[in-house]
Amino acid sequence: MGGTPQTVGQVNVSTGHTLEIEGTLKFNHRGAHRVPTGTTAERPSGIATAHSYGMIRYNETLGLIEKYDSSGWSVIDNPPVVNSFSGV
Repeated sequence: MGGTPQTVGQVNVSTGHTLEIEGTLKFNHRGAHRVPTGTTAERPSGIATAHSYGMIRYNETLGLIEKYDSSGWSVIDNPPVVNSFSGV
């Protein structure tokens, strides 16, 4: 699709619909972006297709960001923290 680029202040997409963007999506600020949130029980279902790979969300049950890839859902865990060390 071609056409004249449009600038909008806000885009609302109704539940059950998809907004598809072709090309580069650029954010012009230095803040943070919200990701979808939900519990483990609220994970999207029926997504076992290659088109769903690359999803990311915050899992409220686990308190961690998680991703969906060809292996299914898995957390993007924090690195381990060393609380103590003994020996040489």
